[in-house]
Amino acid sequence: MVFCKIEKMVTSTMFLSLVCFASINLFSQELACCNTIDEVKKTLEGHWEMNETTSRDISRSIFSFSFDEEFEYLEESLPTEIKGEYVILEHGEHLEIIEDNCGFVIHHQGLYSEKWVSRLLYLTEEKMILLERGEVDTYIRLRD
Repeated sequence: MVFCKIEKMVTSTMFLSLVCFASINLFSQELACCNTIDEVKKTLEGHWEMNETTSRDISRSIFSFSFDEEFEYLEESLPTEIKGEYVILEHGEHLEIIEDNCGFVIHHQGLYSEKWVSRLLYLTEEKMILLERGEVDTYIRLRD
């Protein structure tokens, strides 16, 4: 009887350890391009569109990151019929990239929206994956 209980405890502990390891592995960062906040900013700069394979029902907004010496902001816009032109939906007043023990986090506060916090899971010159409020979204860089 005692052996059975110990075996069940060991089995359940191993299962929980495996689930924990898989979760950490799934949401770990893969930022081969970036080791510093400045490198992240340089890679993020530009226009990004959510990948069409996402499961969330979100408009086809374009998100534009801009970093210069005076202002850092994130704009949400919709493309127009004229290539390279956008209608601005919201201009963010606050954008900050923070490095913590687990990697890089994007903090954003829009003029009319709530605070937005996303963890960078993956970032290259062409693709970005963010974790926000338990949802994972993939973005593709737009080239003008």
